[in-house]
Amino acid sequence: MACDSPVAPPRTDAYAFRVVGSDLVFRWPSARLPVRFHVEQRGAMPEYVQAGIDLWERQFLYGEFRGDLVTDPASADVEIALSGGEPPEAPLTNDPPVNTCTGETTVPPFVVDGEGNTVVDQHGRVQLSD
Repeated sequence: MACDSPVAPPRTDAYAFRVVGSDLVFRWPSARLPVRFHVEQRGAMPEYVQAGIDLWERQFLYGEFRGDLVTDPASADVEIALSGGEPPEAPLTNDPPVNTCTGETTVPPFVVDGEGNTVVDQHGRVQLSD
């Protein structure tokens, strides 16, 4: 028994993928994958960030996103920093999320490359605060 046509898995909770205030669509070009993340070596932060990368990768059907942790912040596309105390050392669960901190994501300015593509040529920063 075969299907008449392929059926994509259902996707819910759509997000606004356009860059706020513009008509640009943000994406990681395949030539720039994997996205390189640097995270401070504080408590369980590296394990938590790796778990987040793994979850994010599984959301894409065709491998459109891949991420790696890197040890050198200068080689990172995204830097993740934590101000305040260390995160608790607790196993990750499938429990509903709990808002326990605040944060800010800084997106670097966009530039136009030699081929006319609008790109980001600096790394972004995610700053978490407890």
